[in-house]
Amino acid sequence: MKKLVIFTIQNLCKMTFPFEIPPLAILNKMPAMVYISDNTTKTIRWCNLYMEKLTGYTLEEMHQLGIEFFRRVMHPTGFLKAMEAQQDFLAGQEKFSGFCRIRPLFGKEWIWLYGIAVPFSRDENDNIEEVICVFQEINAQDTPWQLEWAVKSFLQQQMDKYLSPLSKREKVVFYQMLAGKDTATIAGILNISLNTVKTHKENIHKKLGIHTMSLLSSLLTNL
Repeated sequence: MKKLVIFTIQNLCKMTFPFEIPPLAILNKMPAMVYISDNTTKTIRWCNLYMEKLTGYTLEEMHQLGIEFFRRVMHPTGFLKAMEAQQDFLAGQEKFSGFCRIRPLFGKEWIWLYGIAVPFSRDENDNIEEVICVFQEINAQDTPWQLEWAVKSFLQQQMDKYLSPLSKREKVVFYQMLAGKDTATIAGILNISLNTVKTHKENIHKKLGIHTMSLLSSLLTNL
């Protein structure tokens, strides 16, 4: 246990997180789960006291269980997302966010959470070694704007992932198409030729696997 704490403090001193890490005392008082995990083994390296209380597991137990800890507490769909996030980070992604459900050790009901994970430390080859995650409960006491922010963040993540095959210019054209603008209008707004707009549209259809705007709208409705 002592070894884990020392290891964590050393990592906190690396200052590789995109903003200043609060002191451990503050992290332990946060009303949210905060933890650092090994991105290769999915082993918990450190967590705050709130996470221990919410899940019913001690830090030492989480560490000993390794990836099995996540399998035990997370809903199967959430566990699959966690595995997807692990692969995304191994591929160099800089952020992962979304909803998940967990069930405490002695609990019967699932608890909804919304969280975000970002790289915390890197190895000598600049590969992501550890990830720091923050997850907050979503319940009836949350204000409407908090839930709206969580949902919008989730939808934006899904949209970004869906549109990732497109170039920056194609994304601009895509949003104009989504707004119902025709080819001539888009050409005028972006100050480009009609043929250029048509080329962008063709690329969008091919890359996203769609052929009509009605299908596109249907897909976006389900995101």
